[in-house]
Amino acid sequence: MHSTRVVAVLTLVVGLAHCFPWDIVVGGDKQLHFYYNGTLTHTEEIPLATRITSVTYDPVHYRVLFTDVIKPSMKIYSFDLSTRKIQSLLTTKTDSSYVRGVYDPVTQLLFWKAILNIYTFSLNPASSDKAVDGNLLATIDNYCRDIAVDSCGG
Repeated sequence: MHSTRVVAVLTLVVGLAHCFPWDIVVGGDKQLHFYYNGTLTHTEEIPLATRITSVTYDPVHYRVLFTDVIKPSMKIYSFDLSTRKIQSLLTTKTDSSYVRGVYDPVTQLLFWKAILNIYTFSLNPASSDKAVDGNLLATIDNYCRDIAVDSCGG
């Protein structure tokens, strides 16, 4: 029983050793900038990125999700804060040079908008949704700059 506890504590301590304090993350070009109380605490180089245009946080899996847009394609990546590993999640076509994404941790859906369309993509590993380009959720009549998701609304 004691050996299990020791392993769990060591795993937690090792995981925390890779962390850095932050309360705001900002994406720019090929970097994620982490700030705490208005002070830059860490900059992470993202060599795979060309131009990070959107950043959102997944508190359930302790990762930052970000979009990298270079016409005519968009890529969505995750950056695991405990391991500092980058994973490509989705590559799709877009007619926009700016894409805004937002994540709903309750449904594990990633939402993003490009020009007049809003798309979803499931990040739930158990999901049967295997859409390669995401799912078109809505087409908007007028250009919108941003979206928000109500995680509590159901």
